[in-house]
Amino acid sequence: MVGEVRDPETAQIAVQSALTGHLVFTTVHANNVFDVIGRFLHMGVEPYNFVSALNCVQALRLVLDSETNTERERLGSWIPTLAMIGSVSPLLGLLGTVLGIIEAFLGVARGGSGNLAAIAPGVAEALIATAMALAVAIPAYFGYNIFAARLNRFDGELDGFGTEVIALMAREGRL
Repeated sequence: MVGEVRDPETAQIAVQSALTGHLVFTTVHANNVFDVIGRFLHMGVEPYNFVSALNCVQALRLVLDSETNTERERLGSWIPTLAMIGSVSPLLGLLGTVLGIIEAFLGVARGGSGNLAAIAPGVAEALIATAMALAVAIPAYFGYNIFAARLNRFDGELDGFGTEVIALMAREGRL
């Protein structure tokens, strides 16, 4: 049975067809899942029959969603670490820069003048700290964006695969 459920008669036919093992693809216009259930109940469909008609497909969808979520969590376990490294590294570089500038001022205070020998070690320290932080932060930032995008694409492919499996099983009458 294929069609749109608009009245109590088609709702009853759709549910009874599903309960007797027939393949039913229908559409119901609603804003969310609760509105769909409410529309069927308003059309006089028994809640038990409605739930029984949906149980098989819904149970399979829940299993596939659970497995998809498990795989997504496993694959994405290091992505937050990359995000943390990418966001903390510049702050550590800034701290090193500040410490290097402080060292330069201390060199001026110790030497009594602002000559190059007094300032150079502190400035060099500041520049090295900045360069090291950027050398860590930039690859982590790119890695985070690349892996997050790939994970999102893979997650979408898994969802699509789950939908295709359910549709294939329904077409072959295995549901």
